[in-house]
Amino acid sequence: MLYPPATGILSAQDLAIVPGPKYPWLHQVTWLRDVGERVVLPPTGKLDTGRVGFLIVTADSPEAARDWISSLANGLTLSVTP
Repeated sequence: MLYPPATGILSAQDLAIVPGPKYPWLHQVTWLRDVGERVVLPPTGKLDTGRVGFLIVTADSPEAARDWISSLANGLTLSVTP
């Protein structure tokens, strides 16, 4: 699951890579909110009011999956304005 850094209006969302032959371990990138929508994190909101999107990766082990997800963080942009 992808959560923004704070509650506010989603001002930017981007992932520098996309699923495909170059990244066969990245199976899906799904955005649940559009730029301009309000996101509200707990405790004011609920988990689903703060979710911006999700990623699906595959790997041979949980550790390898965590490594893939960590590597995606470098290319992930999630910004909000108050």
